[in-house]
Amino acid sequence: MKKFTTLFLVVCFCAICSCAEKNVSGAFFITNTLKTTLMPVIAIEQPLLYKQKLTVAYDGNENTVTAVLNISSDNITVIAFTDFGRIFAITYQNSGIRYELSPFAPSAEKFMPMYIINDIQLIYYPLSAIEKYLPAGITVEEKTVNGNKFRFFYQDSDNFSTVRYNTDLSINFTNTQRNYSYTIEEI
Repeated sequence: MKKFTTLFLVVCFCAICSCAEKNVSGAFFITNTLKTTLMPVIAIEQPLLYKQKLTVAYDGNENTVTAVLNISSDNITVIAFTDFGRIFAITYQNSGIRYELSPFAPSAEKFMPMYIINDIQLIYYPLSAIEKYLPAGITVEEKTVNGNKFRFFYQDSDNFSTVRYNTDLSINFTNTQRNYSYTIEEI
């Protein structure tokens, strides 16, 4: 029995640590009907480095991970992990995305690396950069309500994503077309 337990733990450890590196670039669907490419990595004044508690809700499930996000003038990198190990690591440079997913990563159809990078850009990029690079047919509106800043993204007049910057410095991101949301808290 002890040999079986040891073997089981070794197999689980290998599965958690085994992340195959892949590369991806090209167009993706920003909405259900409109394809686009990612905005370029922009020259930002001050690099951003955050350690975050990320609560992701999708298809009736909710999971919390710890994430490290780095946005610099050269790339965007996000690494997510739980107490059991790394879930994914994604690096975006203008040449494309390099990523690693563990076998325990969320559904690849919902959380494709391009979606994650696009969401990060919609949340953290300055409004002027977003407006410059959004594809035709997509608009963004930014306004403040009760001290909270919002960004609303529309295809024609249909809202497909919303970012809410809360007064407690947490951020809520919702994609209504793909039925998922994030709550981001700095830790």
